[in-house]
Amino acid sequence: MARPKKQGLDYFPFDCDFFSDERMVAIAGKYGIEGEIVTVKLLCAIYRRGYYLEWNEMVKYKLLSQLPGVGASRLDEIVTRLVLWGFFDKALYDSDNVLTSKSIQEVYFEASKFRKLDGELPYLLEKPRVNYASKGVSQTLTPISQKQNKAVSQTLTADSQPLTNEYQEKMQEIKRKEIKLNKTYPQMSDMSADGAASDTAGDKLGDDLTSGEIRQVKLALAKAIASSDSLAKEFGVTAEVVMEIANEIADRWLLTGEFDRKRPVTHMLNAIGKKLAVPKSPAPPSRRDVEAEREEERRKRREEERIHASKVVSADDYLRSIGVKPGTSMAEIAAPKTGNGKSELPDDVRSALDSIKAMK
Repeated sequence: MARPKKQGLDYFPFDCDFFSDERMVAIAGKYGIEGEIVTVKLLCAIYRRGYYLEWNEMVKYKLLSQLPGVGASRLDEIVTRLVLWGFFDKALYDSDNVLTSKSIQEVYFEASKFRKLDGELPYLLEKPRVNYASKGVSQTLTPISQKQNKAVSQTLTADSQPLTNEYQEKMQEIKRKEIKLNKTYPQMSDMSADGAASDTAGDKLGDDLTSGEIRQVKLALAKAIASSDSLAKEFGVTAEVVMEIANEIADRWLLTGEFDRKRPVTHMLNAIGKKLAVPKSPAPPSRRDVEAEREEERRKRREEERIHASKVVSADDYLRSIGVKPGTSMAEIAAPKTGNGKSELPDDVRSALDSIKAMK
């Protein structure tokens, strides 16, 4: 017996701004949280059946069983308001008592686009988008036959073969580099005077490093080791340090292939010199320099004092500039004069000024 085709949805998208919609804000303002819960319950009931809900007494009381505290009259009132405010399509509700809308149908057909929709689709408000299942595309994966599986396996094997070969070649190249880099100083004495190496003519250490280039690196290393004593004296280190640095530089050249092929020995000696060169710290200032700096500071200070003194105005000069005889007290300057030349200051103020004058 064939499995019955599923009509509804197991879940549906719920917008984060659902409760900010003006219709939901109006419902919440009139009915509070009861209006919001009823609306969500209605959406669940619609999508569980498909894209519409035939509103009748049985559906209403079934929904009321999931809404404790909400009466039948309140539920009818909320549904009527939702229809009136455009949340559900009013024409279909008035003609067939059906709860649906364009947005509900769009969500449903988008979620079921891989289903094969058979039969009539009632209460459509607009033509649904292209259904992929009707074009021969199934939501489930189509089983692959044994012949097709074999062909796919052969294709995957052929595609992965170059990758495997490349990986093996890379590993062999790494092993060859390890062998070359594990050389020690006694091995350098095995080289002949003309620099002939034990490498085969076709052996390559890197992408662009031939056996002749490897011989150049070894010759430069041998020259650096031979000159290790003089380099050690020049830079104040031991000969072992020079040989260790020379060997590190040679190893890096063999790995990267980046060295001067025209003058490898000069390049090697310069690289060792850069490694050993220690930046000289600035010499401490001599006593003569310190005394000169101090004398310069004293000269600047005297110049600043002279400029400041030239800008200072004496008290007598200031009094003359305002038309007052030098030596006049501040009390006489501040005291208002009457017609007969006597001061109008109160007795207590005059005595206080006389006391201050006597203290001077």
